Amino acid sequence: MKKILILSIVMMIFTTACGNGSSDVSDNNNSKGRKAYASRTALVFDGISIDTGILINGTQLAEGKKIKYVNAYKNGQVYIHSEYKKDGHNISKTMILTNDAYYTLLPEEKTGIKQNPDSAGRYMKENMIVSIIENSKEGFIDSGNMEIEDKYYEYEEFSDPQNKDSARMRFCFDDKKLIALVAVAKSNKDNEKYGIWLIDDISGNVDDRLFEVPTDYKISKK
Repeated sequence: MKKILILSIVMMIFTTACGNGSSDVSDNNNSKGRKAYASRTALVFDGISIDTGILINGTQLAEGKKIKYVNAYKNGQVYIHSEYKKDGHNISKTMILTNDAYYTLLPEEKTGIKQNPDSAGRYMKENMIVSIIENSKEGFIDSGNMEIEDKYYEYEEFSDPQNKDSARMRFCFDDKKLIALVAVAKSNKDNEKYGIWLIDDISGNVDDRLFEVPTDYKISKK
């Protein structure tokens, strides 16, 4: 069975700047236990790996905001871009981690800061992939259905078999189409917090130029 990848998008944005979308979600667990093997999730990532590259884009729901995002991972490199509108203005941020440097870029200003790669947050350096589940049956927890933006979707839920204290990840489907990734923070069962990323596309096609800083940016060192 191909590896099922639970990606750093789960924790990276969930941890950094965007809050959670708990008000947009309700949960109706209808677990079938481990018998409900997550074949749909396996199909989504069939043929996609961190070595060949992973590209994800869509919209994050966060505290009333809708944040467009693009995340790319390839050969130890990470690209994360997010943007949203505030008072009619675009607010965007790009983070790039390569083997040699860590960049934080402000596209509207065409400026950025270059730091040692060790300066990148742990979620970028060590948890580029929150979990690589070698055996999907081991990481699979249960299935159920949950409401996102007034519509119910079936989900398959996973945890990191090596770290039971980590956040859980739900892959939400409309039939066989992946609609959303939902990170469920460890919390009281009656007060769970969610990070929600609606999915427009997941693919293994990653342009290496994403990991390059545009030449017209003014970069300072820190």
